[in-house]
Amino acid sequence: MISDYKATFMGCVDLIKKVFIPVNDNNYHWYLVVIDFVNKEVVYLDSFPSDSRIVARMRSVKILNTPKPLVSQYPIYKPIDISTQSGDGNDCGAWVIMWMVEMGLNGYKIQVDEGTRLRIALDLAMNPYNTLQDQVKNRAETWMQTLD
Repeated sequence: MISDYKATFMGCVDLIKKVFIPVNDNNYHWYLVVIDFVNKEVVYLDSFPSDSRIVARMRSVKILNTPKPLVSQYPIYKPIDISTQSGDGNDCGAWVIMWMVEMGLNGYKIQVDEGTRLRIALDLAMNPYNTLQDQVKNRAETWMQTLD
């Protein structure tokens, strides 16, 4: 079973350039850690930076460890010119997903809006690996009929 998942989702592990790790902070907020093996750095991406949580978040990032190379020795890079969500936003999960989808293109500069959220929802709902895809379609059709 593991080899099936590896072949389907991971490809050739020897060629991995980046590993994306979504991190949940205190059951409240998601941020993304990217291990960049090419630039030998750990990229910290946070759509809702918090002065009160930065120490705990950095501690989580610094404890990363892999056998080869030792990632905990990589410097942590925090892009300073990336957009963040508004103060009343709760889109941290959408930001993390979009950073992973974009894979660092354009220096991790993304925007999240209603269209982004809709695209993510449709991609997840209609993905061939979604075992609930037929149920989602049926419920959407039922809901659409109530609008008529």
